[in-house]
Amino acid sequence: MALWKRRPIFLCYSFNTTISSFSERNHYFTTTFLAIVYDNTDRNIVRPSSDSHCGGFFTVGGAPAQAIAAGASTVAGASSAGDGPDPDTDPDTKPSDKPDLTTPGATATPTASQTGTESETSTRTSASSSATPSSTGTTEYIIYPKKDASKADRDGFYYTLAKIAGGEANIDSILDDDDTPLSWLAPLTAQQLAQVEEDRVVFTTEPNAAISADPDTGADSTPGSPAAAASVEKRALTSAAPSPENNMLDLRLLSSPPGGDTLPNYVFDDEAAGEGITVYVLDVGPVVPHRELVPPSRGITRRDIDKTKNPKRISPQEIQHGTCVATKVVGKTTGSAKRANLVVVRVTMDTFGMTKGWQAVRDDIKKNNLQGRAVLSTSTGGWLTTNADRKDAEAMYDMYRILVRGIVRLDVPVVCAAGNDAQRGHPEPHSFPALLAAELPVIVVGASDDAGGPAPFSQRGDLVTTWALGTDVYCGDTRDLRDLSRLRRQNGTSFAAPLVAGVVASWMSSRRGDVALAKGRVAQEARDRVVALSYKRGGSPDHVPMLWNGWREECSSSSSPSPSPSPSGGGSASSKRRRDGAACPLKPSGTATAQPTPTSGGGGGAVFSAPADPACDICGAQNGDVYGGQVGCRSAEYARQSCEVDAGCASWSFGMEDRGTYQIEWCGFYKVYAGEAAKAAPDTDGKCPFRYSDKGCKAQ
Repeated sequence: MALWKRRPIFLCYSFNTTISSFSERNHYFTTTFLAIVYDNTDRNIVRPSSDSHCGGFFTVGGAPAQAIAAGASTVAGASSAGDGPDPDTDPDTKPSDKPDLTTPGATATPTASQTGTESETSTRTSASSSATPSSTGTTEYIIYPKKDASKADRDGFYYTLAKIAGGEANIDSILDDDDTPLSWLAPLTAQQLAQVEEDRVVFTTEPNAAISADPDTGADSTPGSPAAAASVEKRALTSAAPSPENNMLDLRLLSSPPGGDTLPNYVFDDEAAGEGITVYVLDVGPVVPHRELVPPSRGITRRDIDKTKNPKRISPQEIQHGTCVATKVVGKTTGSAKRANLVVVRVTMDTFGMTKGWQAVRDDIKKNNLQGRAVLSTSTGGWLTTNADRKDAEAMYDMYRILVRGIVRLDVPVVCAAGNDAQRGHPEPHSFPALLAAELPVIVVGASDDAGGPAPFSQRGDLVTTWALGTDVYCGDTRDLRDLSRLRRQNGTSFAAPLVAGVVASWMSSRRGDVALAKGRVAQEARDRVVALSYKRGGSPDHVPMLWNGWREECSSSSSPSPSPSPSGGGSASSKRRRDGAACPLKPSGTATAQPTPTSGGGGGAVFSAPADPACDICGAQNGDVYGGQVGCRSAEYARQSCEVDAGCASWSFGMEDRGTYQIEWCGFYKVYAGEAAKAAPDTDGKCPFRYSDKGCKAQ
């Protein structure tokens, strides 16, 4: 039977726990979890009743609870009656029933088994969205200043607005790094709005659109077994062995290097694993004290920043979404950075509330001197209403650009979900901050299915940086608050993005110089490293490049080292397969050691040797019609060596791939000789962005 169905549910629990408090204090707390009253037609949490034995249960009333996460369809102002409970699942389904993925050379192809909407709570606003008028006849409006308005003029307008809106207590502001106002929020009548819009400082105004939640129609639950914690006692390279209750395919894929089968376990460096790095999770729901979130040792913190208008107003969907996202970053079993610090930034689900969260993250980084020691992960997004005019669009874009750029300049990588609207008429990302990836180093994460193809719901396109598993992903389950040790399965880009954020945090915490990110360029180099270490888990055009954490297995059943990199992956899969549950030493790769992935599947076909008179160093543009290719290719010498050891490679190229706002190294490998490969991509601009050479040439 599905939870939260029809009859109101009243819950009130008190937890005494040693996990870090979701407050400014970091250890040993007792908290009373607010009672949840849930009804299928009107779900709200409002004021506590005085006769409750645990400080009050909460009764239904007020406006519908709202939730958001990247990409799923929501309509501001729409009824939440369609936001039904998760469907019941087959109790015989076992985590271990999931098929394995293979790395290059395998024949796995994407399936279309995942259909319908995904289970994460996500948002967008529509043409029908509008701020709901209050009982006083006012509506909340966001007011944007003109770009050329000085700080003094903007500060002066603040006091003018305060007089119009009935006092400073009725006004909120978003500020840039220099405390210059970017926008204001105020409740205004139609007459007051007209007065505001006449001010010379004001560029445009728009209603503060509320955002409601999508139906969770794609969720799947796990069997009712507690989570099995990953082994983290040994402060060294650690292998989290799978079990029937803990078959974390998403994590295993993260640590599976190119050229072999998916590892049977998740391999990570427990001496790093994000330790000393703070991951900010910008989300909608409070994170309850789930077993997955218990810090592995003292000094590792869990805290929250609540920027919501009413912290007591929560919904089961908000609790589940926020907890699931957080456990994918730092969860004992389910997280990719198990030793990172966690800060949950909870936001109100409206246009202005989202930007308050970004401002709060920036200010907290500065306050705690976390420049270069933090990552921001967000599975929530901001949308323009479909009836927004040009001024509204321009103003909102500028505000997000300034806020995100301010965080990037603090050497903090930004990771976000691509969104889930591919089946709703939006195949490419259309929310912030993903829209900014064309000009800022935002890492945009798509959701793959278990065959290595894009999940049907996942948005895709040039703005997407990498992919991670986003179907049947295990995370903390909050449906039964009396037992916070269970896991459940969820679908959505919301749960792929935090996996990638955790990998970035692990790189930043590594003590090895070969994974260091340069001061002043941390966000850019993190993005470039993500691109460099993403590879397709199969040879078909339908496969997408999924992130690898960069750890390569050096021990195997044959105890033989991995062969040199080659365009086709090289080496036999059997020589790299680890015994189930066994851990062995690993060696982290450099920034660009993901082996080039063949577009045609690699192997077989013509065998090429160096010609008697090889053509070397021919100028050309980028020829993407390759036998194999690699983003983040380390050097021309690396490209040369890779071609030399692969019988199917006739020639190679090396150069800088232009991605609009940045460039990144790229090498290509061809089944034709250099002259023919370069001729197919002529250097019409005379800039020689790529140089082509036959096998047998020396690197220039």
